[in-house]
Amino acid sequence: MTVQIPMQVDVPQSILPWSEAREIIDEAGNQNSESERVKRQAQRRNSTNNNLWVDGVKYVLDPKSSKAMQHGFLMAAKAWEENTCINFQKINIGDVVANETDYLFVTDDDDGDGCLSHVGKLGGYQPLILGPGCESFAHTAHEVGHALGLYHTQNRHDRDDYIKVNWENIPKQIEDQYVKLTKKQNNNYGMPYDYGSVMHYGSSIRDPTMTPIDANYKTTMGSPMISFIDLSMMNKHYRCKAICKKKSSANCKNGGFPHPRDCQKCICPGGYGGPLCDELPKDCDQGIEVVASKEWDTLQAYVYNRKRDGSYATCTYWIKAPSGKIEVQVETITNSHPTIGCAKAGVEIKTNANHTLTGYRYVVLN
Repeated sequence: MTVQIPMQVDVPQSILPWSEAREIIDEAGNQNSESERVKRQAQRRNSTNNNLWVDGVKYVLDPKSSKAMQHGFLMAAKAWEENTCINFQKINIGDVVANETDYLFVTDDDDGDGCLSHVGKLGGYQPLILGPGCESFAHTAHEVGHALGLYHTQNRHDRDDYIKVNWENIPKQIEDQYVKLTKKQNNNYGMPYDYGSVMHYGSSIRDPTMTPIDANYKTTMGSPMISFIDLSMMNKHYRCKAICKKKSSANCKNGGFPHPRDCQKCICPGGYGGPLCDELPKDCDQGIEVVASKEWDTLQAYVYNRKRDGSYATCTYWIKAPSGKIEVQVETITNSHPTIGCAKAGVEIKTNANHTLTGYRYVVLN
């Protein structure tokens, strides 16, 4: 993907209630993206400590399931595990002790359900279904997020401050997916609303189910990547953040927090790297710092993924100015795809003073 960005400076100056969530692939053609998901939940349950996988997540991979599904699940489990204190352990079905072993049974035998996960630990056998169309990292990370205890972002009690739900565009059978939770039901641990959460629904351009209050976040919703806020909330929920004591842990900058698996390192918001989150991340060979001036300048970036394993490649640029505002205009994006949440490729620009939040994401320009 090629991106051209001219720059100018103007110097003057879910963890939410435990419940069952069904994820289904929309076959009705009401979306412009194969990655956009329509969700369906069943009853909600009260939150208790018994819903946590305090001893780690044991899982059984259905031997009949596809290699693609297994690969997608393992990538998602690894991503959550590497950035939290939650451990995943593969076991065989023969290791299961009836009425004693709590485990996920990961399968693609969906029986028409598509993608399905309970939210939080139920106890005993717990299906995590990743049917055809649910094998991508975007889907598996989302479903594993449910199994660990995250619920959908757009159901937060404060969602009306961030999105408008367009009930007229929502099919009757999935209206319950957009019901707002109460403060009593909904503990977000003081985390801000993140349009770029992997737990946030996408919304089609035509007949949108949701409209962001800030229109620039239109194509940020439906992100295929686990966001920093997702990680921060999960670490808080599982008390991972309590592992690192302040006096003996890294002094993380820019909103980062000590890594529960190595307290001398930090988990950093997107756009920041290094041991203390105060360096340009080494996510590609091209990432540089650029100083904006009063005159337009052009930044051209080439981003591609050498791994070709379903993971996402990123390349970060810091655009700085001595004072005032930075004006950025995206001129062209080549070899991109018009997908919600920039599921195939896109450009993210952070303008919020809180850099822990996902920024504006842009894909193909109209």
